[in-house]
Amino acid sequence: MDYQTKNDRTRQLRYHSGATMLVIMMAAVTILLPIGLFAFEVARMQMAQKQLRSATDAAALAASAYLANVTGSRSAARPAAKQLALDFFKQNIVMSDFLSQSTLTTTAATDNPATLHGALQVDVDDTTGRVRATAAYGLRPAFGNFLGLSTETVRTKSLAGYNGLEGDIVLAVDISDSMTIASDSKVVKRTYNSTSKTTTYAIVRSSTAPSHLGRRGAANAIPNPDTTDFSKSDIMNKFSGMPSAVKTAALVEAKRGNLENAAIFASSNADKGILKAFVTPGPGYKSGYQKLSMQKVLPLYEAKSALTDFMAQLKDDGDAHVGLITFGGRESTGADCKDDFQTYADHHYPHVNLSKADPKKQLVVDSIAPSLTFNGTDTKGAMQASINMLEGGEHRPEVEKTIILLTDGIPTTGSPKPLAKLAGEKGIRLFAIGFFKTAYAREAGPKTLKGMVAACGNGSKMYYAPDLPTLQDVLAQISHGTLALLNED
Repeated sequence: MDYQTKNDRTRQLRYHSGATMLVIMMAAVTILLPIGLFAFEVARMQMAQKQLRSATDAAALAASAYLANVTGSRSAARPAAKQLALDFFKQNIVMSDFLSQSTLTTTAATDNPATLHGALQVDVDDTTGRVRATAAYGLRPAFGNFLGLSTETVRTKSLAGYNGLEGDIVLAVDISDSMTIASDSKVVKRTYNSTSKTTTYAIVRSSTAPSHLGRRGAANAIPNPDTTDFSKSDIMNKFSGMPSAVKTAALVEAKRGNLENAAIFASSNADKGILKAFVTPGPGYKSGYQKLSMQKVLPLYEAKSALTDFMAQLKDDGDAHVGLITFGGRESTGADCKDDFQTYADHHYPHVNLSKADPKKQLVVDSIAPSLTFNGTDTKGAMQASINMLEGGEHRPEVEKTIILLTDGIPTTGSPKPLAKLAGEKGIRLFAIGFFKTAYAREAGPKTLKGMVAACGNGSKMYYAPDLPTLQDVLAQISHGTLALLNED
């Protein structure tokens, strides 16, 4: 083979090799490019889904937060909550496009919105207040024309709600005398005239010690007969609508126990006055009086009312077990109370122990209802008793521990701050609520509670409640727990 022929053959081989490479490259472009672009679209869809999830998160959280602050029926507030969720949803972006072209729907799970349009479904659980936001969005493919892809629907959902206060909880409730400063009560002069054989009653002044409404030693201190709601007691309800003089006599004699039977009614000379024409003696009047008088021991009655609402707000299906410590000049130490208004001494310091087996929510409500008030504010002793209960044999080791301290005054038995620090060291959280009614307490009280909360740590908080509505709001916040995104069941 001469030199020229060899070169020609080499050129032919190079030509054919180049042609082959060109064919391979064209095949690669034809096959691999669509695969790459398709992979890009898949990744883009995944990114869009994450961004859409952020939008449904915001929508669910907004609606749940709104519903938590609604007074009255959640179902009635549902439309406003859904609209708020949509407003938050629209403020988000998916792949650089705002979700402003979104509407509410009830079929987001199957909707296929137009390109750049969104559909949001908001479902509310009226029992728990939890909100589920489900969304569909029409995503425009970046290389749709080249790949032959039309609008793709991206879907996602989020669940939001308050996780609720759970674990072992001790309510430490101040029942000191300062919890009666706003009471509406009167002192009555009861006189028996042995000559005329008549018993009369005359209101002489407002009571200087409203806490005496419930005590045996102050028989003539009664709730204001003109502002007392007699319908709150079945047996005393018969005096509703009667003249003020009759109501006054009924309250005085019922408190003394002089209406419990005919013999006492006669021997006490209660039958010698205005009541003879209106009363048939029988058991229950004394108990009825106690129920009425407790309404007038303010702000203690307001605190009891707010705590009753709080217990109802704790999730029925939740894992909250509750104990009760009350304190005035000392802290409660007794066994569980019984709802017996006849025996005053049993209710000086209501006390309910924690139980591993029983949440005891209703027992706490029943026990605190008939409590009286006493001198002193032993916050230090109440904290120690609360810690002992949460560290005792009826505490469940695997659950959170919380003390809810409700007080209206300044400690009178030493600083409770070291006990708050001890609680923190034992993993206990403290919610300290200042229900301050006196000028002195409003000035010094917050400093005391802030110091306790700082010493305790563990997410502890201090709240100031100057009135009943604020106290109710504070306890509602505590019972709701933390607003959060929740896992689907």
